[in-house]
Amino acid sequence: DSELRLLAEHGVSVISTPFAEVQHGDALFAFAKYQAFGINMTLGTDAQPMDMLRNMRLARDIDAICRARQLFQRYPENGPAVNTFSGEPQYPRLYAGDFFNAATVNGAKALGRADIGRLAEGCKADIIAVNLDDLAVGPYEDPIRTLLVSAVGNNVTHTIINGVMLMENRRIKGVDERGLLAEGQRVYERFL
Repeated sequence: DSELRLLAEHGVSVISTPFAEVQHGDALFAFAKYQAFGINMTLGTDAQPMDMLRNMRLARDIDAICRARQLFQRYPENGPAVNTFSGEPQYPRLYAGDFFNAATVNGAKALGRADIGRLAEGCKADIIAVNLDDLAVGPYEDPIRTLLVSAVGNNVTHTIINGVMLMENRRIKGVDERGLLAEGQRVYERFL
């Protein structure tokens, strides 16, 4: 806790990379705790799949597990179960918007940039379009919550970077996708 207070006092931003952490058997305890201490929490991708939507979902799911704390019960040979984090207070519940912000505006804040991370006049036109009208996504009420809980990277249909359309209808412009995939497989097999 003393280290988290120091991070907050010095305006440090923390980048959580849930996919990379989970692949090594690690997880951040807890996203909500860091935010409760006043730390600017961001999300990054550092492992396959490079899918920020799934990354946001995993961060949310790990935080929910930390909040419930059932996973952290220790069952000794004799006696009752012991909660590993019984000394931790309950932190405020986080919502889909908190993780969406971690992937957008909080990342921009960490970089000291006011021209990215949000849709506003004077900002870079970095935009994705996500199709929520998909049987796999299902019904929705709140588009941000649905984006986080049900959508995946394959639901992204268009990508615009700095005002230039780079992907349209799921096709990356100017890239031989089949050739790129074949080359990636060749390099990977050589690596193995």
